[in-house]
Amino acid sequence: MKKKKTCLMVMAAMLLQFNVCAEETNTRIPSPETGQAQAIEKEANSEKLFAVVLPVVVVTAQKKEEDAFDVPAAITSLDSGRIEDLHIDDIADLSAVSPNVTIVDAGFSGSVSPVIRGFYTMNACGSATGIYLDGIYMGKFMSIPPILYDVERIEILKGPQGTLYGKNNMGGVINIISKPPVNEISGHISTKYGNFNNTITNGDISFPLINEKIFLKLGGYFKSFDGYFYNETLSRQTGGITAGAGNVAVKIKPSSSSEFDIKYEYWQKSEELYPFHSSPDMANKDPYTLYHNATGTHETIGHNGSFKSEFSIKNINIVNILGINKADSKFADMEMDYTASDIMLFGGENNDFSLNDELRIQTDMTDINLKWLLGLFVSYDDREQNLGAVYGKDSCSPYFPYATMEGNGFMDNYSLSTLTGSAFGELTYTLFNRLGLTAGLRCDYDTKKTEIQTMSSYMGETVFTGEKYNESADYQALSPKFAIAYNIDDIAKPFISVTRGYQAGGINTYSHISGKIKYDPEYSWNYEAGIKSRLFNQRLSVNANIFYAEWKDQQVNVYFGPTDYGIQNAALSVVYGVELETQALIADGLTIDASGGYNKSTLREFEITTYNFMTNQMEKKDLKGKSQAFTPLYTGLIGIQYAKEIMHSDKLSYKPIIRGELKYTGEQYYSVDNSMKNSGYALFNAHIGLGINNFEFMFWMKNILDKRYFQFAYDLTGMNSLDFCFFSIIVTP
Repeated sequence: MKKKKTCLMVMAAMLLQFNVCAEETNTRIPSPETGQAQAIEKEANSEKLFAVVLPVVVVTAQKKEEDAFDVPAAITSLDSGRIEDLHIDDIADLSAVSPNVTIVDAGFSGSVSPVIRGFYTMNACGSATGIYLDGIYMGKFMSIPPILYDVERIEILKGPQGTLYGKNNMGGVINIISKPPVNEISGHISTKYGNFNNTITNGDISFPLINEKIFLKLGGYFKSFDGYFYNETLSRQTGGITAGAGNVAVKIKPSSSSEFDIKYEYWQKSEELYPFHSSPDMANKDPYTLYHNATGTHETIGHNGSFKSEFSIKNINIVNILGINKADSKFADMEMDYTASDIMLFGGENNDFSLNDELRIQTDMTDINLKWLLGLFVSYDDREQNLGAVYGKDSCSPYFPYATMEGNGFMDNYSLSTLTGSAFGELTYTLFNRLGLTAGLRCDYDTKKTEIQTMSSYMGETVFTGEKYNESADYQALSPKFAIAYNIDDIAKPFISVTRGYQAGGINTYSHISGKIKYDPEYSWNYEAGIKSRLFNQRLSVNANIFYAEWKDQQVNVYFGPTDYGIQNAALSVVYGVELETQALIADGLTIDASGGYNKSTLREFEITTYNFMTNQMEKKDLKGKSQAFTPLYTGLIGIQYAKEIMHSDKLSYKPIIRGELKYTGEQYYSVDNSMKNSGYALFNAHIGLGINNFEFMFWMKNILDKRYFQFAYDLTGMNSLDFCFFSIIVTP
């Protein structure tokens, strides 16, 4: 029997925390990794020891821990408490949490791509937003664990971050910082259960192996979800997910001037792919009923490892971070027509490997006028992909309309390797203890190599092997940065900055047409002005920014022919907008947080030649004046929360928790020709709970008003027809 579908997600959660030698506080303060961050908090709050204030926000945006107020850049920082309040379980949950930040989710892990301030590029060589896990660059999104757990802090850095972070960070950077092992017995266990059998359980335990010297932390999670789609053709529920992970982390402190961190994580995920519709009419009529003749599956196994060493020598800090990532994925029975007809099924595998190392030397003093940082970075990335298709009994030959192509198939095999070397530096000089002048520069060098081969088959036997294509390309770039900030009595800090963004060029792995194999880098110049403020004795924070950017030689996905597609440098865009974030502590335990953004991204020049599947012809497109895809005009969030711990006795305390929030995502387009449009929508979420000593019970609801909205769509016609090959996915919780 077909289940009734609803967009409402209801979940109950239980949290058990235990912590030996922990101190109780009235406000949630981020748990810092080093004594430097603790010193920042102590200094900021020393005069307000018994006052109720907003917590100090500690960030590592400039490769060192410092107060976010002191960083001349737009940053949203979410500590572990805020992550829990906003129910952030994966990267996709960050959408609209910060102004002008959205997440493109095409329906499976590895397809999730952040879009910051309208900068969206997704290809085999990387995206326009970099994701870093404990300082390690996650160049391939396949390598990102599907669940965010054991997280101490998430930082969203906006605008080009090329000087300190390098290529592929034109829109910004998302930093994910894990909780470190600590010198005490502590940990937590959390389990959530909701409708559609959505279950998430995670936990960790930390304890010293040798007191004050060696600490160990073990953690893990498990997730299962039935999915909220029903496949009418196969008479079964679909869209399910099963995932799990385990990690071990060790911190070694031989002395007060040296520290080592070792971490390894194993994770796996199995999911059912692509709950898409074949037309917008189908999606609107019955969004949760599919008519696929097969259920696609995607299985991924990932390994992430890191080794960090840190030394302090005469006020100089030396840090080296080595990271290794490996992810192996297999696809099977992937629907491409999204109908009950047996036309074509795809399958294949990806094997991604990444090795990178960064060495930094920087000043380790906070009371000097000149602060500097120098660094070297090297990385090696390799991807091997085998992707093929088999035609079914309902397929037809383009040359003989009544002849089936059943049994025929093809396979594309490619390998793509990238070697990157970088040198970077940044210095800040402070005048009159108020005026900060910052300048930085990074030099990047990339070399890429690929091997591509196509094969055709019949009834599983190879009948044709195409010519091998071997290509290589080299790219260089300089990424400067300039910033000026002025501190007004630690109450307000206005700043202006100029930065250059850089997205590396690359090689099209699915284009075999001469002259279309390679594409060039894209660049942007970003101009920004903002102000950060802490008012009313640190009970109100207000951060505001305006920005303008010119995006040149933009990389655009186009079709060069029936089976050839890739990236072409075709566009010049202008991006501008406004952002506002504020948090207010109305009373002890009662807070209001609000944010909003306006983001306009317009194609100033855009003329390409692309293939049209409807006419079987190449067509010229002039899309000057169109809006960038996947760029909502407005984003916003407002929430009100009450959470206060009340001591009933020496052995009993309880904490009532209640929160309501509105998250808004404005009008946006899903195609560069603006033919596929999604109207703005608002989601209402709420939770209510009670904490008793170390136990916390929570009941929360997402999308209370059962709002239906499109999450993703794409056009396979070469940007031509809205009604042909329009695929979309509907999100319900």
